[in-house]
Amino acid sequence: MTSKNRETIIFFPGLNQAPASFIFSNPNVKFISLSFNKNSRPDIEKDLERIRKVFKENGRSSIVAHSLAALLIEWLIQNENLDIRNCKITYVAPAFYPHNLLTKFVKASARGALSRLPIPSLAPLKTRVRSYVELGVYAEILALNEGVLLKKINASVIVDKRDEMLNVKYLKAISGLEIVRENHFPHHRCYTSLKRIID
Repeated sequence: MTSKNRETIIFFPGLNQAPASFIFSNPNVKFISLSFNKNSRPDIEKDLERIRKVFKENGRSSIVAHSLAALLIEWLIQNENLDIRNCKITYVAPAFYPHNLLTKFVKASARGALSRLPIPSLAPLKTRVRSYVELGVYAEILALNEGVLLKKINASVIVDKRDEMLNVKYLKAISGLEIVRENHFPHHRCYTSLKRIID
C-alpha cells in the first residue's frame, strides 16, 4: 500500500514526552506537540484550545493520543461535546486516575509555592523533555479527571499491565480496554504498542 492510500494518523505525545523520541515508519503521521512536550511549564488551557482546532480541521483522521493528551481529549468530549465527527480515536496509557485519598492529598498540597515543587521524571533522558514535572501540573491532571467518567469512554484504550503511572484495575471499567505486556521500561510509554497501531 502506498503512502497516498493510507489515512492520516494524528499523534499526540504525552506529558513530558519528547516528540522526536517517537520514530515511526508510517509517512502519514502528523505530530501535534502541546505545551507539555516543550521545555516550559505546561499551559493546559492553551492545549485544550489547540486540540479543539485539530479536531475542527481534521474530521476524518485517526487520532492516537498518549497519556495526558488522551485525558484532555476525553475531557473535551465529555464536558464540551467536542465534535469528533468521523475520527477514529485510540488512547494509549491515558492519564485517567481514580478519586482517592492520594489525589485529595496532591490537590490540597499543590498550593502556593508548593505547586512548583519538582517531581522527578522516571523517563529516560533521551525520551523526556524535562527532568521533572511540577506538582501543580499533577494537581491539574487530577482535577480534570473529576470531569471524566470511564463508562462513557467510546475510544479504544491500550494500557500496559505493568504501567508505573496508572491503576490498571481502575481502568477495567472502560469497555474498549486492551491490556498488553511490553518489555520496555518505562511501561507507561507503551512504545511497542504505539508502533503497532501507527506503523
